[in-house]
Amino acid sequence: MLRKVKMVTALVVVCLFTSRAWSEPQNPDDTTAAAQTAPSAQAADFRMLDEFDGKLTLDWKPLRPDPSHFSLTKHPGKLAITTQFGSMHMKRDRPQTKNVFLLDNPSSERTGFVATVCLESFEPTTNWHQAGLMLFDDEDNYLKFVVELNNHTEHATGVGPIFNLLREVDGGSSITKTLIEGEVPGKLWLRLTTRGSHHEYATSTDGETFTVHGELPWGDGSPKQIGLMATNGSNVDAKEIDAQFDSFELRSLTPTELNEPRFVERGKLAGPWKVKSCQISGKSFEDAPLSRFVFAESKVTIVEKERALEAEYTLDISKEPKQLTLSSFLGQMSGQVRASYFFEGDALSICFALRPGAEAPDEFETKKGDGRLLVTLERVQEE
Repeated sequence: MLRKVKMVTALVVVCLFTSRAWSEPQNPDDTTAAAQTAPSAQAADFRMLDEFDGKLTLDWKPLRPDPSHFSLTKHPGKLAITTQFGSMHMKRDRPQTKNVFLLDNPSSERTGFVATVCLESFEPTTNWHQAGLMLFDDEDNYLKFVVELNNHTEHATGVGPIFNLLREVDGGSSITKTLIEGEVPGKLWLRLTTRGSHHEYATSTDGETFTVHGELPWGDGSPKQIGLMATNGSNVDAKEIDAQFDSFELRSLTPTELNEPRFVERGKLAGPWKVKSCQISGKSFEDAPLSRFVFAESKVTIVEKERALEAEYTLDISKEPKQLTLSSFLGQMSGQVRASYFFEGDALSICFALRPGAEAPDEFETKKGDGRLLVTLERVQEE
């Protein structure tokens, strides 16, 4: 039996994680991280609006201001930022982005917010032309959601524009692309909705009905500054064009936004869970190789004896059964791992598809050779 346990432990480690991802666990019973899920009520309501009608009404603090490349009169009723060469991406040896208009976060608490910008008549023609929103801690830690022309993203008609959600953490970055069919709309709203460390990104062509493209974890839920930017990125030969910002709004979350279903679901998962049973490819093991799962706001710590993996997770609660996907920033896991899960009182069952690229299982059982891992867990009650 001992030999079998060691064999299944090795299989789980190889299939689910890479060795780079393992670290010493930081007290897997500690519920501190889970308790940091954003509060269920706002500490204070706020709304900040700038319509750029000939003046700046908010206390903007431009990063690397260049007055020759922004104007409130060039396009009346707009803040026009003329793009120029410069990029913060991974802080390479090149000029840094200028005219990043930033506001101090109006709340030091992790109470969440919605940032929306209206972008008008932005016509990117050259690779890396971009304009949009930014959440900013420092040069190596930021999140930006922009319209961009990108020659690494091909449409049926060739190179085309995208919505680009780029996050940088300690100088390393990841990019999430959403294709734009056809040309960039003449008037476009970009929105980031922040609930704790999760950021939902959405767009609209009328300012009323928004299409949510996804969500991504970044930061601690309280970025230092929030604002807008436009640049040519790292393309030194790109033509300078105007990004016309018609309005910018920053506000607190509504009760409906606070009770968004996926956010509520993460609250249900939050905390430590003890593994009660473990099956892999149809075999059950009394001495489960995995001992704990600790869910926090955007990450889960999976403990195997004296080692632990911290992975990011996302939920899809529209599926039946509900699904979760594990991944890791900067490729610390070998691809994504998909799973299905369900609650039953204080019990939680998760069935993982360990094979690369496999879809989440549609049933909670394992069979010989199916490459599935089924764990049942029991919530650890606080003392």
